[in-house]
Parts: sequence; structure tokens; C-alpha cells
Amino acid sequence: MAYQGVVHAPQFSQRKGYVRKCISGGHTGGRFAEPVTSIHPGDDALAAVTAQALIEALPPAPGHAPDAPMKGRNLLVFADSRQDAAFFAPFFERTARDQAIRSAMVKALQREANEPLDLQSLCDGVWRALRREGFRLYDRRNPEPMSTTAAKDRLTALVAAEVCGGALRVSLESLGLATVGYEGTPAITRRVAELLASDRQALAPALVRFLLDLMRHSRAINNLEVIDLTDESIWGESQPSADISWSLTRTNASKRLRTLLPEAGRPNRPIWLMVDQLGLSDSVARDILSAFWEEATRPRHRLLIPGGFGYVLNLAALRFTPAPEGLLWRCQSCGTISQIDLDGACASWRCTGRTVMMPASDRTEMRRRNHYLARYTGTGGKADLLPAIILWNEAM
Repeated sequence: MAYQGVVHAPQFSQRKGYVRKCISGGHTGGRFAEPVTSIHPGDDALAAVTAQALIEALPPAPGHAPDAPMKGRNLLVFADSRQDAAFFAPFFERTARDQAIRSAMVKALQREANEPLDLQSLCDGVWRALRREGFRLYDRRNPEPMSTTAAKDRLTALVAAEVCGGALRVSLESLGLATVGYEGTPAITRRVAELLASDRQALAPALVRFLLDLMRHSRAINNLEVIDLTDESIWGESQPSADISWSLTRTNASKRLRTLLPEAGRPNRPIWLMVDQLGLSDSVARDILSAFWEEATRPRHRLLIPGGFGYVLNLAALRFTPAPEGLLWRCQSCGTISQIDLDGACASWRCTGRTVMMPASDRTEMRRRNHYLARYTGTGGKADLLPAIILWNEAM
């Protein structure tokens, strides 16, 4: 058990000595007194990593069909209580499934590295890679595996959740394994570049991508007629909504509507980035956002389309490629890793740190030591087996 915190002497009992803000990223404590608190990884996470490594190290079980999940391997996990057993089973099933999908996404992108893939082509490649390893998807209420059609639709939703879940430190983008691009951006980039000074026009592609990434990570997306945007098993507890959308200005009182142009005196993340971090004037920043919105919502681009209370990102416009080697920038303050360079400014909300390109030595060390990077690329032993776990958990 690891702890990180400060020791409070008796004279600090009135909170005078509390750490109000993280000195690295600027994060505040929120509902807690301090942002620096004790850290505990939890029993499920440690047990899942151990169990995953163990089941992959077992030899394939004889007498099973070639496409049996995990080649017929079985693992019995005991817990001290019925409650622990009940929580570990779905946790292990979810983490094993997610890692299998991410690994298959990497393989699908590498196989078609010569051209960008749209979401459907990526999902088809993921499906083929997983099926070769006996991957199954199940409805928890039915012991039989889903039909091929139902499984493909759910897999599409799971892949969409992977690429729209935010810039997580374990995501394929943060680890430099995949890049997400957008159809229709050249025209938008030209509009944005026209509003920048000649010596800063090179910023335009990164700004456009930042704004589109912001919308994607907020899950303001369409459903492609097959994705259930309200399914908590896909998007996480309290996260699902079919109403998340964006507009240029406030047109609805819904909290699910995000706006590019904030009210006067209340800067949002895009304005804060351009004004405070990049040094643009408030008027230029607002002109850029207006021009971006006008061009991005043009019907001919099919990039931002009507949805929710405003506009949403059309998932069919996403394009996926393997990430170019070496193009990762890391903030020297908060540690966030990004694939775009905004003149050295960190795009994390309220972080004033500077970003630097990760040197080749750091990338090599990350490939050697990062557990998730090893699993997604198949360099960590038998991680390339694309584990498909089906768990029946009976507390003892």
C-alpha cells in the first residue's frame, strides 16, 4: 500500500497548513480538503493483472475447439467473501475485454498502415483479429454468445468508447500507438490560419485538431444507428447520454450542451488556451472559434452534424492511422502526453506547464517498462493472444 501526503502538526489543525493546490498541475482538492491524498490501487486491479498473466502462461487445454476462448484455458479465483468475488468477476472480464480490443485495434491499424481507416473498417479489422482468437461477446442475461450481427454492433460501440473516452494515460493515443484524424479539416484549417498572424499560421492544424478532439472526448457523437449512447456498460456509470452536444453560443439551458464561445468574464478551455497559453487576444480567439464553427458545420464536410441540443461529431468522419514514430509531446508540469504541439503550451485545463517532444530514449524506456504498452503491442510475453475471458464466479 503506497501513500502520498503530508504530515500535519498539531498547530495546523485549523487547516492553515493544508496544501490547497497541486504545485505541478494546479488541481484543487474539490470536495476534499487537499488534492494530495492517500493512494490505494485496490485489490481487484492487482489481482486482475496477476490473473491475466497467469492464465496466459498456462498451456492450451486439450480437447477444446480451436476457437475456444483463451484456447480452453480456465482459471479458478477464490475470494475471502462473496462480495469480493462478485465484484472481481465483472472487473476482470471488463479489463481483459478492453485490453483485447485495444490490442486488436493496434493489429488492425498495422495491417492497413498504408491508408487511413474509417471507423467501420477499423471495427471490421478488430473483429477479424479477435475472432481468430475465439473472442466472444455475451449479454449478461444470456449464457449463449451474441449473434454475429449483435456482437459486431456492440463491438462498434466498444471501439467508439475507446476513442471517445478522453485522453487517458492508458489510451492508444497517449501511448503513441494510434492517431485519430478527421475528414474535412483542410478547409477548416485554412479558415483558422487566415485569422492568425503570418508567423503563427503553423498553429492552425493543431488548433483545429484540439477543438475536434475536445468534442470527441466529451462524447458529443452520433450513434451511427447501431451505438447505444445510453448504455452504462459501454460508457461507464453516470456517463451515458444521447444529448451531449456543442453549439457556438448558449442556445439551451441543458447542462449537456457545451459552447465554444463562453459568456463574458467566464473563459472556457478553448478561450483560456488561446488567450492565456498562446497569447492571442480575446477578440482574435473568438473570431477563430466563430470561423472554425462556421466551416466545421457546413453540410458538405459531414463532420459536425445536428444532434442533441446542437451539433455532434460524425463518427463516420473519423480516420485512424498508426501514430508516427516520435511525435509525442509531454508536459513538464502535469505529465500529460499529447500528439499535437501548440507552441509548447500544455492544453490540459488550467495547467501552465510547457511541453517538450519526448526523446527517443524515453520512448524506448516507455516501451520497455509500460505494462499497457507491452500488452497492446504483444511485447509483454503472451499478451498478443488477445485474451477473451468468460467468467462464472461462485463465491466459496
